Amino acid sequence: LVVAPAAAFMKSPTNVKKIGAGVGKGALSLFSHSASGIFGFSARLWATAGQTVAILSLDPEYRQWHRDRVVNEATNLNRVWKRRGVQSLQEIFLRPITDIFLGVTAGTTGFITAPYKGAKTRGRRGFVEGVAIGTIGVVAKPVVGV
Repeated sequence: LVVAPAAAFMKSPTNVKKIGAGVGKGALSLFSHSASGIFGFSARLWATAGQTVAILSLDPEYRQWHRDRVVNEATNLNRVWKRRGVQSLQEIFLRPITDIFLGVTAGTTGFITAPYKGAKTRGRRGFVEGVAIGTIGVVAKPVVGV
């Protein structure tokens, strides 16, 4: 906002068009960098919220699956070249739907399998813990997808 108009003014203080173009470039740069910062911050904030809810699900297998998925996306371990940003309009709509579907699926299966796994390893106490973990997971896992 300041550098571009100042540089234009230093080159030719009498040319109003160049100073105006400098003000326009500066304003565009301010808007562009502000929007980038706001969207980057909100993306990190929601990613952290998703990780927190995954931890609150109390399911260690789900936490590990979620952590692996986040790390895989962040580091691109599959070595598949991805452009930054949105690939297509279809991806804009399908990605959230698939994330929510995976969360609902994981929550539902966890509600059924967690008591069984708990009973198998710890008996009655494990069954009660499994019911609690499964019930919390029914709510928490779909929220991670949102």
